[in-house]
Amino acid sequence: MSQPAPLSSSATGARIGGFLLLLVFLNAQRDGFLGAQASLRAQLLLLPVTALFCALLLWVLFASPAANSLPDRLTRSLAAPRVLNTSLVLFLALSLALFVESARFYAAFGYQLHPAAVTLVFAAAIAAILLALRRPAPTRANTLFAAVLLSHLAVAALSVWSFPLNIRRSDMLPLLQAAHHSLLSGADPYHLYRFPSEVVYLTYLPGTLLAYLPATLLHVDPRLLNLVFVAMLAVLLFRSLLPAHRLHGTALLGLWLLSPYLLYRHELYTEPHWLTLAASLLLLQRRCVARSALLFGLGIALSQFSWVLFPFFLLYLWQHTAPRAAVLAACIATASAAVLTLPFFLWSPHAFLFGVLSHWQNGGVNARPVNLSVVTALLLGASHLQLVQAALLAGILLWYALTRRSATFTGCLQAMSLVLAVFLLFNILVWGYFFLLLELLLLLSLFASEGWLRPPPAHPAAHKELGRSARP
Repeated sequence: MSQPAPLSSSATGARIGGFLLLLVFLNAQRDGFLGAQASLRAQLLLLPVTALFCALLLWVLFASPAANSLPDRLTRSLAAPRVLNTSLVLFLALSLALFVESARFYAAFGYQLHPAAVTLVFAAAIAAILLALRRPAPTRANTLFAAVLLSHLAVAALSVWSFPLNIRRSDMLPLLQAAHHSLLSGADPYHLYRFPSEVVYLTYLPGTLLAYLPATLLHVDPRLLNLVFVAMLAVLLFRSLLPAHRLHGTALLGLWLLSPYLLYRHELYTEPHWLTLAASLLLLQRRCVARSALLFGLGIALSQFSWVLFPFFLLYLWQHTAPRAAVLAACIATASAAVLTLPFFLWSPHAFLFGVLSHWQNGGVNARPVNLSVVTALLLGASHLQLVQAALLAGILLWYALTRRSATFTGCLQAMSLVLAVFLLFNILVWGYFFLLLELLLLLSLFASEGWLRPPPAHPAAHKELGRSARP
């Protein structure tokens, strides 16, 4: 492998430094318990926190700073390799502290740490990172990637072993397991589930339900599947990078994989969606339109967030390739989503729509981390919140359509990141782990904007499929 290429500009360093700051900010917010305070005064006091998030987001996406500006100098200093590498170790150290605090706070839920195992795993992870960073430059990227991925998997496996699934801590994966048992018994999974601590309705889309079904069939912890999904995602992202830029890209990917919050939330259900969305977007970048649309359709059946991103997926194809490509992609994605979703919808349309669309509207606004939804609902009324959200999303789509700023792959990722952030800020329900998908999109946006991704082939398979060449 060749020597790592230098950063291309001061703006590149500034965006990378901004990405690190945004990760630190979102990890510090965790589940944002202060955001649960519904008084107008509390929400106004939280507005500067949300403003800081918005400033960091826009900086990462669009910064083209003056060479001597103070924010530019600050963020460029954070992009130095020594700072990024130190941050990898610090993130692991913070994860260890969070593990200890989780075991103490949730001891009544069966959480416990085994000192010898914890010491071994975290010491080995930190040592692996440090040793990888001392490798010669030609092999450092591969070694660092292996160290980062194995560290993530080891800490995540330690979570599975130390922290049992408990409905009082999180109902996500236990609810999916209960829905699997309903499905396997021949019953419609979209109904109320009565647990000892609560009564909940199945709100997850069929794709997510089916993604974890193998774990129930094999009687294994569903979190073990997440290890597989994340490993596949990490390898996919690493292999998508040009060799000359893999060292920088691995450092940024490592910051995401070793984020304390990601390791702390060991019971998430969103990893399958991350994998399908990233794979779809990377296939789109390589102009494999049909396969990209097929995977995006799976994402539509996995997560409602893909519904928000889908118009920008089609807009990119319409502007960058041809209207015909967008129409074909829309048909393929819709068919792909329908294969997974339609059987459950036809089983009981009312129950399905109540679970995946209207269920949360009955509970009012529930926004924990950074958000603008609570203050908007307080000022305009909760019934108008979704109208404000829809108007903002439509406005962003119209602006990108008129300006053609999404006609490039970088512009498409920037648009998706922006629209997802606006959707989250004004959503009726906001949990901290929602922002992990935004971080992944920002990571891909950085890779694309700096030219770190492998270029598409000279004769793209996509346009063989479409029977039309791409516009330059």
